[in-house]
Amino acid sequence: MDYAARRAKLAQSVQNADAIALVPGANLKYFTGLNLHTSERPIIALVQGEQLSLIIPALEVPQVHARPDLEAQLFAWTDTEGYQGAFEVAVRTLGLADATIAVDDQSMRLFEWMGFEAVSSTIRRHPVGADLLLLRQQKDAGELAAMREACKRSESAFDALLAWVKPGMTERQIGLKLDSLLIEHGCHGLSFESLVQTGPNSARPHGGVTDRALQTGEFLLVDWGGRYNGYPADLTRTVVFRHAERRDAEDPRHSRRRQSRRRRGVQAGRALRGCRQGRARRDRGGGVRRVLHPPHGTRSGAGSP
Repeated sequence: MDYAARRAKLAQSVQNADAIALVPGANLKYFTGLNLHTSERPIIALVQGEQLSLIIPALEVPQVHARPDLEAQLFAWTDTEGYQGAFEVAVRTLGLADATIAVDDQSMRLFEWMGFEAVSSTIRRHPVGADLLLLRQQKDAGELAAMREACKRSESAFDALLAWVKPGMTERQIGLKLDSLLIEHGCHGLSFESLVQTGPNSARPHGGVTDRALQTGEFLLVDWGGRYNGYPADLTRTVVFRHAERRDAEDPRHSRRRQSRRRRGVQAGRALRGCRQGRARRDRGGGVRRVLHPPHGTRSGAGSP
């Protein structure tokens, strides 16, 4: 990935700001490739044209040193001295005392912004969280290939799960098995912990996993996904064991074709839209008879941006 090109596009897209502040999360990883985590220790990346600077705990500095391509200027701090001094040096060195800083307002925490305000009361903030999302929605060919591969491997793991699962198994057992199958089928990690709901629990999408056991004739709702080259799949399927009690258990081939059309519509350089689609899988003998297609966005059928 050409992270320098991404930051150059970012700098061109954000107007009326002297610097752009990014915090750990999807945006920081997208524009730098750094996989830093949110904690009680503030980490701020500041983009000014081609220059990248980081206010960063000393314990995270080796990760940045391993990326000489970033050519990042570091303002490191330790737990002993605290982080406020690093903010002061960064503001003074980068000329931000009377500046407007574009902030990822959908991710930055209040105490992180207060680190700047404690240095200068004339620092102004300009929210650009929505703009960052729009930039990330426009995928290049390499990103789309990674997303498709993540979906392919995640679906392969789900196929293996359906061949294994039986009535009497608990939601927790099924979820743990799917997590392991994702790795076995070549995913580089999990997009999130697999969510599994059975019977009446299947009416609660995004509900917690319990020790409830799957019974014959019940719905089994699965929300899962694996990562490939840093890009996650996010998929949802509902299956019925033995027989379906509801009228909306259509022929799974119809939803399969519908999903394929949606994926073909995803093109490099085009922003992903929240179009609605269904999902389904082919019949599995000896167990699954129908796979339903709860309405969901493109994100849960083509993979997350």
